[in-house]
Amino acid sequence: MNPPVQGEFAFDASPGRNRESAWHRERQEAVRTLAEKLGLPLEQLVEVRLLDGVILQGRLRVREETLFLDRVDTANIDLAIGRATFRHGDIKACVRLDPPP
Repeated sequence: MNPPVQGEFAFDASPGRNRESAWHRERQEAVRTLAEKLGLPLEQLVEVRLLDGVILQGRLRVREETLFLDRVDTANIDLAIGRATFRHGDIKACVRLDPPP
């Protein structure tokens, strides 16, 4: 018995080939909305000071990829800069380092 063969995804051949770019636009909007809820510049270069005195610099992001950002529990969300992870409640201060677009 032979295992089933996995076919290729033919994105260019599908009638809705703009679906991927539409998904990316929706995702960017969801990140922007979440950033407003948190009061933090997600996906931007920042300096974060944590309550325990640690200072981190880098791109601030949600720790794990979440499909539905509008359903995230903002009180318990895990954030990350590089490989360092921390909770939203652990932040003492956050300053954006790159100029806004």
